[in-house]
Amino acid sequence: LYEAYHSFTEEQAAAYLSLHPWAGYPGYDKSKVKCIFAANRFSTGPNSGVFLKSSRYNHACHPFATCTYRFDITSNTLSTIVLNDIAIGQEITISYSPDPKSLYSNYGFYCDCPGCPP
Repeated sequence: LYEAYHSFTEEQAAAYLSLHPWAGYPGYDKSKVKCIFAANRFSTGPNSGVFLKSSRYNHACHPFATCTYRFDITSNTLSTIVLNDIAIGQEITISYSPDPKSLYSNYGFYCDCPGCPP
């Protein structure tokens, strides 16, 4: 993680550091670089990665999520796939996990989408 971070340009590092960190990630020190990774990572098969624009999508459980994603290992890209029409001004959401109970231990928040109990 640090090797990748230290290879960033100044602009890339600033964009990365603008993402929301989860300072309570279990087992991690309070390093902002690690805490940002913990809160913004996407599964890319056997590894994980951070995709700056996609990391801005908020969570909603299925079927309330408006899109999903797919990682293409050949091109090293993350594609967003729309599940339904998205109206102008509507928030784009993805499901971070199929199990809402795992959201706090993995991302540091509890789900408040329309399908989850308060």
